[in-house]
Amino acid sequence: MRRLGPIFLTSAAAVGGAALAVAVWRRWAIPVREEVRDVARAPAAPDVPDVEPEGHRRILHEEDGEGPRFHRRYEVDVEATTKTPEELVACIGADIQDYVPDEIAVFDKTVGEPGRLAVGDEFDIEIRSPWNGPVRVVEAEPTRFTLATLEGHMEAGLIRFEAADHPARPGALRFAIESWARSANGVVDLAYDRLGVAKAGQTAMWTFFCERVAEDCGGRRAGEVRVTTEREETDSEAETPDAPPRPARDGSESGGLVARYVPGRPDWTRYADRLDAIRAGRLNFEPDHEVTEAAGWHLDTYDVDLVPEPPGPPLPAGDAGASWAVACRLVRDYAFPDPKLITGIFSPDDPLPGRPMLLRARFLFFTFWFGVRVGDEVDEVREATDAGVGRVWAWGYDYATLEGHFERGRITFEVRKEEATGRVRFHIDAFSKPDRIRNPFYRIGFKLFGRRLQLQFARSACERMQRFVREELAARAAGGAAPPRETVEPAAPPDDVPVPDAAPPG
Repeated sequence: MRRLGPIFLTSAAAVGGAALAVAVWRRWAIPVREEVRDVARAPAAPDVPDVEPEGHRRILHEEDGEGPRFHRRYEVDVEATTKTPEELVACIGADIQDYVPDEIAVFDKTVGEPGRLAVGDEFDIEIRSPWNGPVRVVEAEPTRFTLATLEGHMEAGLIRFEAADHPARPGALRFAIESWARSANGVVDLAYDRLGVAKAGQTAMWTFFCERVAEDCGGRRAGEVRVTTEREETDSEAETPDAPPRPARDGSESGGLVARYVPGRPDWTRYADRLDAIRAGRLNFEPDHEVTEAAGWHLDTYDVDLVPEPPGPPLPAGDAGASWAVACRLVRDYAFPDPKLITGIFSPDDPLPGRPMLLRARFLFFTFWFGVRVGDEVDEVREATDAGVGRVWAWGYDYATLEGHFERGRITFEVRKEEATGRVRFHIDAFSKPDRIRNPFYRIGFKLFGRRLQLQFARSACERMQRFVREELAARAAGGAAPPRETVEPAAPPDDVPVPDAAPPG
């Protein structure tokens, strides 16, 4: 029951807020003609520039959301209007709250001058639910303006307000509100798409807006407020260990069982702009500061044994028993985290040192996006301090958290092979502490569950690494898998240690 609490409370609050909107809608009794249809492809959102001032909340794009894509249009015609399209848009920009039902939402301008709209202005929309709806103006033209949702909003996408002369009736005006969005997380998707109550509340709010426009224009509404909803079911990004292999980038089949460990990873090209931003992003901690438990840092070390190899240097990548090479490949591909917790998105063409990575984190019905950047690549042969171990081959890398992450810190992943014993291990070292979290609900949730999820990530990563290496080597021994297409080769040892031939990358 304890784990169900956050789900129940959040769902109940979302449904309760939407139910209030439905009641208000019924009280107003605004005549509405609504059409809803499923489509193979909903219209694309308009191409507007990303406006992301440094230090401000980032924009939530459609790909950040969950569930189906929705394209919605609310439209009203006003006859004998007393305002031109430019005058109407200027009035809305001067006081948008005058067009919004107070029972549902309050627009609080937090960035920008009062009485006008400009690109970069921001509003915190106090919605009668657990969430506020922060938005930013990304387009401001004489006859239209466009808002983008920000972190913490219930949706991910854009909404545009536009006025124009009626295409067929002289002296009449057509006003439209058009949105392109997905639900921000699974809870909202449940209330919006599956239960439909949040969608009804949204319809109430924007049809009221259209009615107020007709009143403000001093004319008469020509017919009902028209609402069109197009719903596009998106492909699932669910990832399971048993999913079939996907084709490699060159069109051939992925070699080896490694393909089943990274199925369904989102196409990194969809996130190229965000990866570029991560490349230039700043760390959210000072690397040179003292990292101790006394200073509030968590210091974590995990070490798990993998399938051993014969004593000596690591076996060549194509060898049936190449435990070290298989593990290195899984680390390089970031294939070992449980996708129910973390998925890493990155360009395979980027060199490993400095590589930007977009992490998609999941908890209950929620999805969070964090930026991290790879620091150093570890590729060396060390002299072990323990007696009877000899040299140790080590390969891996670390990554550090950037601004916007819930945590501050660095984590290192290494695969190690002991020369004298043949022991192969997967090793994790990390230091971290919570960062400042703006959203109060996320801040409370992270305080309650963050450390537990952090430990769960590391433990499941070790367990999965053990299992994946064991399964691939067993399949190779049974003749059920081709040698891997790509691998990490052992570091060059001192001159007096022979190195076996290694399979070239595929």
